[in-house]
Amino acid sequence: MDIRGRHVVIRVFKGAFFEDEWFFELIEDQYSFNVSETGFPSDRDALDAALRCILASI
Repeated sequence: MDIRGRHVVIRVFKGAFFEDEWFFELIEDQYSFNVSETGFPSDRDALDAALRCILASI
């Protein structure tokens, strides 16, 4: 996904310790990344949170 010239990859995954929680990871230009510290009840909730995080940073 390109946002204002920045290439951002969103990964949504199930937690390793709490399998019922979903997390997101944002990777920007293959160098910096951000992983959610809180889990979400569904993959859609994690994706929505990732998108809000991106929009807040632009």
